Amino acid sequence: MLGSDVCKVLADRKELIPFDIDDFDVVDARRTLQKISEYRPHLLIHCAAYTDVDGAEREPQKAFAVNEEGTKNVALASRELDIPMVYVSTDYVFDGEKDSPYRESDTPNPLNVYGRSKLAGEQWVRKILTRFFVVRSSWLYGENGQSFIHRILRASASAVRSSSHKELRVVNDQLGGPTYTVDLARALNLLVESTHYGVYHITNSGFCSWYELAEKTFEILGKEVRLKAVPSASFLETAKRPRFSVLENSAWKMVFGEQLRSWETALSDFLQSTSIAQQI
Repeated sequence: MLGSDVCKVLADRKELIPFDIDDFDVVDARRTLQKISEYRPHLLIHCAAYTDVDGAEREPQKAFAVNEEGTKNVALASRELDIPMVYVSTDYVFDGEKDSPYRESDTPNPLNVYGRSKLAGEQWVRKILTRFFVVRSSWLYGENGQSFIHRILRASASAVRSSSHKELRVVNDQLGGPTYTVDLARALNLLVESTHYGVYHITNSGFCSWYELAEKTFEILGKEVRLKAVPSASFLETAKRPRFSVLENSAWKMVFGEQLRSWETALSDFLQSTSIAQQI
């Protein structure tokens, strides 16, 4: 989802060499170094990840293999080639117990396997490299891949087809910052042009609950859908989620002077510029 938008955004300004799982698996250290060395790029943007939060609880070894060992392998390749690296991380490195947005300097304390595996990846990047960007983002959605937006629209379409018009239950006690992958890709494009290495939080500005995100989605689309706000405990999810994982984009604003556009504006742009609503 993110990788495809990174390719679209950066392609106009840079020569890109996009890799996917069919080219090599980042878990394979030898193959990772071999394949990247063939092209000797000037920069690596590492978007590969195991992102199934509940699946990570069932497959912790796989999650750590991809998110920790895979990231370590990419970082080692970056060191071997003496080039900087971008590692995309997550708000789930935090426990959500803070009552104000998390700054880059706050101490991570992940609640679930996914968060721990992504944090382990961060730690390898910082240990192995001196020129790196660790970019934490949150609640990603985009045209490709699967996201909350895809799932809520699919659930709505299913209710209409079945003529049940049942209420859609949506969690209202988890708060975060929805982020459009195109906006994140544009931010990465600016970031890699700089030499201000370090840890960044990059999200669309503002925050909401999953319920408010669903509500705004249907409002923008002009669809009348019955929504019911429910607590997280109503869903039998395998992984525990942070209740408040909003990220303060402090480092980004310090370097670039202004924050990304609001999540509401970005969501409207996404829904009106793609055919997602018609496809589902």
